[in-house]
Amino acid sequence: MITEMDIEKLEDEGIEMNRSDIVIGAIAGDMIGSPYEFSSIKTTDFPLFSEKSCFTDDTVMTIAVLDALLEYEEQTGTDLLGFWRLKGIDWGKLNRLFVSTMKSFGRAYPNAGYGGRFSEWLFSDSTEPYNSYGNGSAMRVSPVGAFFNDADLIDKVAEASAAVTHNHPEGIKGAKAVADAIHLASSMDKKGIKNTLKIKHGYNFYRTLDKIRPGYRFDVTCQGSVPEAIICFFEGNSFEEVVRLAVSLGGDSDTQAAIAGSIAAARYGVPEEIKAEAIKRLPGDLLAVYNRFDEETNPSKQELRAREWEKERRSKIPPGLHATILGFLEEWKAQTTPDVWEELLGSDPILTHFGLGMWIRNTYLYKNEKIQEGFREAGYFFVDDMSEVMLEIWIDELSKQ
Repeated sequence: MITEMDIEKLEDEGIEMNRSDIVIGAIAGDMIGSPYEFSSIKTTDFPLFSEKSCFTDDTVMTIAVLDALLEYEEQTGTDLLGFWRLKGIDWGKLNRLFVSTMKSFGRAYPNAGYGGRFSEWLFSDSTEPYNSYGNGSAMRVSPVGAFFNDADLIDKVAEASAAVTHNHPEGIKGAKAVADAIHLASSMDKKGIKNTLKIKHGYNFYRTLDKIRPGYRFDVTCQGSVPEAIICFFEGNSFEEVVRLAVSLGGDSDTQAAIAGSIAAARYGVPEEIKAEAIKRLPGDLLAVYNRFDEETNPSKQELRAREWEKERRSKIPPGLHATILGFLEEWKAQTTPDVWEELLGSDPILTHFGLGMWIRNTYLYKNEKIQEGFREAGYFFVDDMSEVMLEIWIDELSKQ
């Protein structure tokens, strides 16, 4: 489990954000808070999961927003994860996708616990917003914070995801504030996040949960629930603690835990045991959308795919070229000594690799079109990649000796 103390140690290196954790963090928060939505508690001492823990409208609409973004990518051929330009978005198309996915998933789960006005919209033919300032806009926005890197783009897409129903200024502000908090959670200290959100959105974050909790009551408005959920993130020191604090407010517990959980997940990740509990409670169609995003964004899965791809590419190097590369190794060994070979295999050989890689490139590749052609047949098109794989083949061979 990652805590704030761990984050402080990693401050210089930055935090590697697992984007899919942000989505499952919101979903886990929803499930953890669900037993207490209408049976409020004022304590952090409760079982995280029980037989009563289930997904609600927060999860269904979070998946709907995620699916709309994934569908936009597929239908337009746009890689939103690396997207930085406001002008390149087809806002009309994105709006239509938000409406269609919300109605599709919402109607598939009619008893998920929607608010009255949203339920009317969901089962009507209307595609127009109804000026809501409820926290439904904030509870479903986490995929926007997970997808985008640019602050202006996050603001615009968060507004678009809210405005299909919650086009009241407070409804839009709530969605923007949560998406901004997710964006900042992995790149700024909490004091900086608090000041940035306060200046930009005007919420009062200078209250403590101990002061808020005694008189706090169920409140489904953005202005009455979003800042309190974000304060839980400021006061908590791990994903689990943040979610427990959100439930302990005794308000709209599933939604506030979903909001707080999505922000906490961007900073701390989601512990595997909590993730597993959430995933096993998701029905197949909702899980399929999450899995699609997880496959696209999970760093460990991306690394595994990269290794598998590189292994396949290495296997395509012609035997004759492989033999030639080993012949070059013998030439190099004849010009050096065993202590240099050991340095190449040492525990911290980065500088050695860099220097030798440049030497291989300059000595064997730039002047040898035949070798370059052999690499291109195997799928290597850049000289730097060719020199890197030659060096790896050398290292593999030396490690056997």
